[in-house]
Amino acid sequence: MNHVELNVLQMPKLYVNNELLVFPYMKSEALLYYLAVEKTSTREKIASMLWEDVPTDKSLKNLRHALYILRKTIGFDVILSDKRSKLTLNPEIDFRCDTTLLEQGDSTVYQGSFLENFSVKKSYAYEEWLEQKRESFRRLHLTNLFYQMNQSKDGDISELEELYHRYHAIDPFDERTAILLLQAFQRLSLYHKGIKIYEKLYHDMGDALGIVPGQDLTSLYRTLRKEWAEKSAVEDTNTSLFIHGRRNESKIIDSCYQKFLSGHSQLLLLSGEIGVGKTYLLQSVLNAYRTEDAAFLHTVCFPNDKNTPFSLWNSLLFQLENIIEKHSIAVPVNLAKTVAQFFPVFLGHLSETDPSPDMENRFRIRALQNGLLRIIRLVTQKVQVAFFLDNFHYADMYSSQLFQVLLNELSHNCLFLFTFTDTFDLTALLTLSQINPGLSVTRIKLLPFTREEIKRILNENYKDIAFDPFDLDEICQITGGNGFFLQEVLETYKATGKITAISQNTAAYFSERFSGLSTGARSILDIISLIPDSATLELLETMIGKQAVDILDNIEELKIRSLILESTETNTIRYSFRHGRLQEFIASQLSPTKQSVYHNSIGHALERELILNRQIHYNQLILHFTLGHNPVKAVEYKVRLFEEASINMFELYPSFIASTKQLDAASVTTFFIQIESELRELKNLFLDQSEYEELSARFAIAKARYQILSCHYPEGLESIKKSLALPFIQTHAPFLLKSLRQMVYYSIQQYNTTLMKEYSALGLTLAKSEDDWLEIALFLRLQGLYFLMVQNYEACRENLLQSLAIIEQHNTKNGTCIINLAAVYNYLGEMHRKQRQFDEAVTAYETAISLCEENHLAVNATFLTNLGCALLGSSHTPAAVSAFQKAAKLYEDSTTQMGRSITFGHLAIHFFCIGQSEKGIVSLKQAMEAAEHLSSPLEKGLLRRTQAEILYRYRNASAGILTEPLNFYIEDCKRLLQDKGTYELDDLKEFEG
Repeated sequence: MNHVELNVLQMPKLYVNNELLVFPYMKSEALLYYLAVEKTSTREKIASMLWEDVPTDKSLKNLRHALYILRKTIGFDVILSDKRSKLTLNPEIDFRCDTTLLEQGDSTVYQGSFLENFSVKKSYAYEEWLEQKRESFRRLHLTNLFYQMNQSKDGDISELEELYHRYHAIDPFDERTAILLLQAFQRLSLYHKGIKIYEKLYHDMGDALGIVPGQDLTSLYRTLRKEWAEKSAVEDTNTSLFIHGRRNESKIIDSCYQKFLSGHSQLLLLSGEIGVGKTYLLQSVLNAYRTEDAAFLHTVCFPNDKNTPFSLWNSLLFQLENIIEKHSIAVPVNLAKTVAQFFPVFLGHLSETDPSPDMENRFRIRALQNGLLRIIRLVTQKVQVAFFLDNFHYADMYSSQLFQVLLNELSHNCLFLFTFTDTFDLTALLTLSQINPGLSVTRIKLLPFTREEIKRILNENYKDIAFDPFDLDEICQITGGNGFFLQEVLETYKATGKITAISQNTAAYFSERFSGLSTGARSILDIISLIPDSATLELLETMIGKQAVDILDNIEELKIRSLILESTETNTIRYSFRHGRLQEFIASQLSPTKQSVYHNSIGHALERELILNRQIHYNQLILHFTLGHNPVKAVEYKVRLFEEASINMFELYPSFIASTKQLDAASVTTFFIQIESELRELKNLFLDQSEYEELSARFAIAKARYQILSCHYPEGLESIKKSLALPFIQTHAPFLLKSLRQMVYYSIQQYNTTLMKEYSALGLTLAKSEDDWLEIALFLRLQGLYFLMVQNYEACRENLLQSLAIIEQHNTKNGTCIINLAAVYNYLGEMHRKQRQFDEAVTAYETAISLCEENHLAVNATFLTNLGCALLGSSHTPAAVSAFQKAAKLYEDSTTQMGRSITFGHLAIHFFCIGQSEKGIVSLKQAMEAAEHLSSPLEKGLLRRTQAEILYRYRNASAGILTEPLNFYIEDCKRLLQDKGTYELDDLKEFEG
């Protein structure tokens, strides 16, 4: 029996015998959807719905054609017709539709509105039916959810919360669901959660409707506030919560935390001298209140972090990944890849661009900021997040700027805790309290303990020791009230009965503090002192050459002395110093020779962890091998880092660095010269010369790729030619294929059809000789693009269909196959669009997009750009604008440049058309900036056509930005688009007239 599964409560999908099918004809698709829901209908009724402006005889003929296409697409009769011209579903097949499950009470099948984003042009009766069904199924889904909420209101609170949020996403102002949830929170004493739900609903209703929640819900909210206040008053009497000597400060921190739990973002700035107790105070108070409701992201900044861009985020993103996985938060692939451009692995996605940020790079910095902001917003929709940033005065400039963006934009479910020294300039952070009205700022300056506070601490914590007034005076004098020194002095006094003077000789004090440690414990301290953040247990095992069980005693010895902290991240045990001063002192005691040996050994240990697929960043290896005086290994990982950074994973369209001005060619050249110089100098140090040759080849290809993707075309062309001449590359096909591809990508961006023809053919020949099916498919696709560029459409179709067949034959459902499959459909769409076959082009683009979406891959912004152009060609202007807007969002969150100027150019026309001139000017400037940087003759020519239309239609609105006469844009457009097969040239006739 044949099986048909139809999902229509989302963007529609049809599976026939478990295979996804794509319709070539929209009316056949609409016909199937109608009968799937209505079960039966007459030919006349359906024909009149789908072709209402056509005579009856012709509409019935069209219906017969649609039925034929439907049968041909599916492979068998899914719709039958009886003698009375009734159409019904074939009872002989196993037909399943998700609307049936929804009607049976299954709310999980509702993944979006009925036939989301589906429409049939010029079929108004069908559109009316669509809207009626969308509302009907929406109401049915809400009814199911409300019933489930009633059933689960006394059960698992997390299930009730999930149901509420699902309901709320569709009907955000239904107070009945809020009452159910608040009542459940009240029973469980989760007052802050109920208060947060009410306050969000209050603001949403006020903003959208200009009203406030009803009396029942408001009364329940007031009850929650009252009960929470009563509970807090009782808890406040528990003096064990507050740190001795810091009671007032503890209460302020506690108040900030409570406000945070109720959904209001807080910024807490805690300053004071080194060792005064900032970190200890925050940790103690937060540990007393930490709940499963909030997720904590904690990192410590060290002095050497100041010179490492985005150093803070390496640790924070690792923790953020854990939160995302724990709470099953769906992060769009394009956002994950945006973050991965700076941090080579994020959520399993590899870097596609250079993670070493070009500091002049506005596009990439802005893309990272937007990407992180959107990801954190997604996270804070599910869980409250507290950022605890210790020693923020050591933060690098880029981490600091990124946090300023977050502080300015986030006003919900976030707590920011910064500790820093008194000398830190707070100007930028404090300004945010005026910029972001949703962010409450609290500042605490932690002063040294007074004599009375020290006396109270001694009386309450060291009751078994008799301190006389002279001891107290001496302790006050030598510690100066500094919390760190006070703790160290008291611990030493407790152990030895002596009060050690440390104010005059800190080094001597530290030496005494570490005296008596076993050899094994001291070795562990030495190792950890040279690692900026923390050391894993596995690394210590490797370094010391013993099993964990044999070094745990040494670790316990250090923990008992309060020298190190133990933490666990994703089942990995890690160790770090309790205080930066301790770490600095231990590291300073190591001789240069010992430091060098340790760093080299740490590098080799991390290298082994890298082989085991641990998340080890190449710059960690570079740091340790450089300080370990192992230049061969250091340059190896510099090359690998640069290679990984410049790899374009799927090589569909180049995604590359862009900036408001051309990159500083001198600095880029200097960087390349540096690595090349290091490679040459180290050539004789390689034990295996083949390793040196391979490393040189990798760098040569990476350099060429980087220059091409960065629009350094002359330098890139020269580098590609040099890489092709290397003997190693000439004799190693995988490397040769990569170099040939770079020449092809250069040709695409420069629209050089001569080179495109030569190198795509060379690549295809080599791929066939290697019998590498994926490379064959890839070069067939690229050769198809060449034929498209020279308007040989028959040859283009032949190459693309061959590529398609190969990929489908070998498709392993992995990302590389899917994205290449989507790329072929995109080029098929381009082929149709160039020939003005706009409906066929739309179908091809939509197939490419759905392939990415269904396989949870990032949709290339260029697909949406091309879709928008095709929709414009078929006069579907609103749908085209929607596609351009989606593309613009993807461009903002990525560094992709191909098609960027086209998208923003069309959006500029749209904004001018609807009278939003300011937005139009902004979009036009973005288009001009992108076209100038990409420097593609095709996109420059299309921009000229856009500028001509804007100047022709909206001359007054665009005054000041388009300074040349209309004829200049028209003639330059003709020059740039000559012989490129672009139908847009025909538009110029209107502007000339």
